[in-house]
Amino acid sequence: MSIFGWSYPAGCSGTPYDDDRPEVCPQCGCNNSNEEGEPVCVDAPDFCSVACQDTYVAAEAEYEREIDAMLDKAERKEDR
Repeated sequence: MSIFGWSYPAGCSGTPYDDDRPEVCPQCGCNNSNEEGEPVCVDAPDFCSVACQDTYVAAEAEYEREIDAMLDKAERKEDR
């Protein structure tokens, strides 16, 4: 029992809302967990496969590089 006078049921360590994992693979939209809620891919639990994770991370990195390039260009333009 917690200091607040209640506790989670046996086998539970939090609410279903405590899980920050997405419901589906953010790259392709496939299921990233099985019927029990366990990750399909242990090496990339938020994704359905390591390949989807790698593709997603590469796309995010490219997006960040593009944003940085645009910000650098804008700063150089302001310096003129």
